[in-house]
Amino acid sequence: MKPHIQATALACTASLLLAACSNSPGLPDARTSPPARAWLAPDEQPASQAQTAAVMQTGDWWTTFRCATLDHWMSEADNHNADLETARQRLAEARHALAAQRGGLLPQVSLDAMAGRQKYGAALFGPAQFTIPPFSWYEAGPAIAWTPDFSGAIHQAIARRQALAEYQARNLDALRLEIQASIALTALDYAAGLDALAAAQQQADTDRDAVALVHQTRAAGEATRQETLDAEAQWTHDRERIPGLQQQVASSRHLLAILLGKPPAVWQPPRLSLNDFSLPESPPASLPSQLAQQRPDILVAAANLHAAAAEAGMAKAAMYPQVTLSANWMQEALSPAGLFNLSNDAWAIAAGISAPLFDGGALREHHRAAEHAWQAARSQYRQTVLQAFGQIADALTALDHDRQTLALADDEVRNAAAGLELTQTRQHAGTVARPALLRAQHAIAQAQLQRTQARMQQAQDYVRLAVALGGTAAAPNRVSAQR
Repeated sequence: MKPHIQATALACTASLLLAACSNSPGLPDARTSPPARAWLAPDEQPASQAQTAAVMQTGDWWTTFRCATLDHWMSEADNHNADLETARQRLAEARHALAAQRGGLLPQVSLDAMAGRQKYGAALFGPAQFTIPPFSWYEAGPAIAWTPDFSGAIHQAIARRQALAEYQARNLDALRLEIQASIALTALDYAAGLDALAAAQQQADTDRDAVALVHQTRAAGEATRQETLDAEAQWTHDRERIPGLQQQVASSRHLLAILLGKPPAVWQPPRLSLNDFSLPESPPASLPSQLAQQRPDILVAAANLHAAAAEAGMAKAAMYPQVTLSANWMQEALSPAGLFNLSNDAWAIAAGISAPLFDGGALREHHRAAEHAWQAARSQYRQTVLQAFGQIADALTALDHDRQTLALADDEVRNAAAGLELTQTRQHAGTVARPALLRAQHAIAQAQLQRTQARMQQAQDYVRLAVALGGTAAAPNRVSAQR
């Protein structure tokens, strides 16, 4: 058998033996699962919520609010938010890196060409004193190299790149959901601020009329100095909240502009009211716990766990021998024209094996470090799932408490409205004076302010529930936000 064929056969035999020895390097398992099947303890189940299957809407969860302005803002943010564009570019980078890593499974072929001029010294041939005049030389031809993945190192590197690409994809989803939640919460804050500002202004106007009336009655000798001071103090107190509400509206406008990728100075949002939003009467308590598996942050943690498992596999594979096969064919000549003469061909076939013998324990410790990193990633995944269950439980109980608070606020508004109606009737009958009417108007304005706050809190907690469910909205029994 020819020597180069013997060498090739020996390399192949050695490769097969290495494959048999290192076929299963003991890679860690990256499988994941949620730790529980329910959100709330039995004693926390809201008695007011229907224990029926929910109508779940995934994807554009915010459309459950049926607000065209909010829909438009979500679309604008998806197209123009700079943070989302950065995340998209990171994802594209990771996917191209994955494609490049997969190319390592295939033989690498190149076309090499060299040209040079050389002169050897007289001492090259020793006492023979033989000299070679300067000459030019030329080489051209293909070369091929291939590293068979018997140890699994390349496949583990690909798995790591794939996990990193998945991480970037899930990170993009998480960022998109975070921005969507910020837009929804800020839009509700903006609308509630405008509603509250209108109610506060109405209350201040009522106070102004009361001050004017008490001044008139005092001029007529029918009011005391203390009554005048009390009316003016009430007017001042109610006007004090107006600047804060104006700042709330301004801050919401500015944040919305930034989220939509626009300078605050050149963007003017339309007026909104909480009446422009609708939401479910109350989401059902019996939501499937599998919804947690689609939360982007859980998927990010799972992708990070898979990457850590691949890192441990790469560290394990580095402890096994690596085989490299290579070959090249060249045309060598002393002139460019000689490159086309087949008699000037030259070729080489080689097989190499690199096996670690002594490294001071570096490879072993590197593998142990990678295994601990994988264990840490697994614990981080479990903690992420637990936090998700806690957030969903908080949102569910908050919505039940919001329902109770809003019901009380509605009762207060109805009582204030009934009182105002009774006062107006009595005033027409001449049995009460105008100050009593102003007090009734002040009371209903105060009740409306409190109801606005309760409605905003309920809507925002509903957004938090939808986000905690990974962008899933429960939409049974739709009603308007206006009561």
